[in-house]
Amino acid sequence: MILTIAITLSSARLANPQSSSSVRLSQIEKTVERGELEAAEKQLWEIVTGEPDNAVAINLLGQIRTQQKRFQEAEALFKKVLAITPEYAAAHRNLGELYLLLGRRNDAKAAYLKAHELDPRDAKTTLALGTVYGETDEFERSIEILNSIPAEVRPPSALPVLASDYFALHEPDKVAALAPLVLRGAPSDPSLTPRFARVLLDNGFVDDAGELLKSAPENQKLTADYLLVLARIQERQGDLAQAERTLNRVAKLNPKLFEPWFQSARLERL
Repeated sequence: MILTIAITLSSARLANPQSSSSVRLSQIEKTVERGELEAAEKQLWEIVTGEPDNAVAINLLGQIRTQQKRFQEAEALFKKVLAITPEYAAAHRNLGELYLLLGRRNDAKAAYLKAHELDPRDAKTTLALGTVYGETDEFERSIEILNSIPAEVRPPSALPVLASDYFALHEPDKVAALAPLVLRGAPSDPSLTPRFARVLLDNGFVDDAGELLKSAPENQKLTADYLLVLARIQERQGDLAQAERTLNRVAKLNPKLFEPWFQSARLERL
């Protein structure tokens, strides 16, 4: 009986490295997700001061440092988490996200692969791993990984990645089969239709990209993502004046974006 209890407690600690502060940490995680980084960091340091090996708290600090673009500190924090709890899947995934930001795709792939091995049912990790396989030209592996996610929980953002993979393997018919899924997922993901249309556009399916954009929910047709792709389609269809007007709308929506200025400069050279 004592042995059984010990094993159970050990398993619980592995699944949730620090359960004593789990409720408070769950609330702090939501604070991080809302972007209230200063308030979250203050609370996390309070926990870490009393529990210096609290892997969950240190992992959240690493996420904050990543958002603050303090990448060296973030990497050190994630590595500290993994020194405390080597099988903490979320820390491996966060390390992968950090390496992607730093352009270290092979390191990102290794981190995501480890996270996937530890938690193969986590759709977010599986999506990230499939995406990085596609970015490193391992298209068949990317498709295999992404299609391993059950359809009912597969994030819609997997669809543009799959489309890119199928185009790379010269299988456009399989891209066409994804279109109904894009229509179904668009209401919950405002970036889905523009991203998928961009993939179509990049592979020469200009008119198909335009038709897909028309199908987007009306409330998404005024977003910068939507208008940027629309401008590229208008350019490819030869309507340069309309493309310029669309880019001007993007610049007014979000003056900090560089892409509309780059596209406008390219139009001037045509």
